[in-house]
Amino acid sequence: MENVRERVDIKLISNEEKLRKYVAKPSFKRFKIFNEHLIGVEMTRVSIELNRPAYLGAQILDISKNLMAWFHHLVMKPKYGNNLELLFTDTDSLCYEIATDDIYEDMENMREYFDTSNYDESLPIHSNNYKKIPGRIAMKEFIGLRPKMYSLIYNEVDHRDDNLESEVREVAKITTKGITKTARDKHEHFRRCLLKTE
Repeated sequence: MENVRERVDIKLISNEEKLRKYVAKPSFKRFKIFNEHLIGVEMTRVSIELNRPAYLGAQILDISKNLMAWFHHLVMKPKYGNNLELLFTDTDSLCYEIATDDIYEDMENMREYFDTSNYDESLPIHSNNYKKIPGRIAMKEFIGLRPKMYSLIYNEVDHRDDNLESEVREVAKITTKGITKTARDKHEHFRRCLLKTE
């Protein structure tokens, strides 16, 4: 959630007269000399427009946390007990390691908690009953290497308007904190790193 109070006002100045003008203002905070022809001046913001509904964002996060805590403590823990390990949580997701004979059979018995509309229609677990309903889960593969560094694959359905056909495509959501985008663009890189294959 963006906090508009934390925005800064930076002026890049290459003119000594302008520099004196900005330094004399009461809103002057500090300056940084980049070279003999360019100086950056940071000014305190004189007015702030509070145009972000921070209360709404906070409420959405609270509802999400309550839903996730409810799912973990009242659905998953009673079902699996010590055979369940919570690997990590993110703002809107839980990732588990589950020791069970057949996870798909378990999911079929807990169908009301999962969005399986993106699964292959030939699978018995496939259902459109909870398609795109918030709070339902749909994922094919997950690889987590460390906190804030993971990749997951899910199917996304593209519905075409011209006819009733739809196209299913595989989508990867990749999260890597502190790594450039070009170095983290493929799910396969995560798989190779996890399995240590070249």
